[in-house]
Amino acid sequence: VASNATFTTATTSALSVTGGSQFAAATFSGNVGIGTTGPLEKLEVTGGARIGQAPVTLSTTTVAMTSTTTTATVASTSGYPSAGTLLIDSEAMTYTGFTATTFTGLTRGALGTTAATHSAGATIKNYLFTALATASTPKMVITGEGNVGIGTTSPGSLLSVHSSGNVYFGG
Repeated sequence: VASNATFTTATTSALSVTGGSQFAAATFSGNVGIGTTGPLEKLEVTGGARIGQAPVTLSTTTVAMTSTTTTATVASTSGYPSAGTLLIDSEAMTYTGFTATTFTGLTRGALGTTAATHSAGATIKNYLFTALATASTPKMVITGEGNVGIGTTSPGSLLSVHSSGNVYFGG
């Protein structure tokens, strides 16, 4: 728990939260820093960061889904974050909550994918990290199973690179 919070009118710090040493700052330019007093980007984290979490065991759907279904009934939601982005087959979808066996508040066809039908028994993967080029176009994703996709929302292997241009490896 922070020992104090300071709101100032100086141009360098609109919000400062301290607890012995400063650990968070927000500037009037809209930048937020954690572990730094002078963030240069919209979000700058100095030190370790945890982006998301992955379940120990991936769940599966227990009921088929149409392309307009707004809930996903699954074997278990244990280990998934309370809200986030799921990957079922090649469709990304966001969810806003869950019960023990249902993801709720689904927004279908997220991240530039298309809402689709899914059969019972489909694996429910999740995203740990998404780097976006635009609000709906991911440049890179990391799934809960550890796969990295560059130019794809559904990497099928440890590293999946999809590009119409050149891909270079090495120096």
